Amino acid sequence: MYARELGSTERILIGEEYSLDTNQRRMQMAADWMPIVEAAEHNPALQDALERVKLIYELGKKDDNNVQHHPV
Repeated sequence: MYARELGSTERILIGEEYSLDTNQRRMQMAADWMPIVEAAEHNPALQDALERVKLIYELGKKDDNNVQHHPV
């Protein structure tokens, strides 16, 4: 979606429509994560964050009915 100020011809992107099917969304999400994973190889803060994501994922798998949130 685009917007422009009244009287202006310049359009500004304000959002995207998410009408992609599930497989396309999953593929896009995987593509979005690849640069993050690659950057984590040389960035300790990203390595730590990815380890936390993995931990949260694994804990959530064990008991899908009792997903808890803990701000980190």
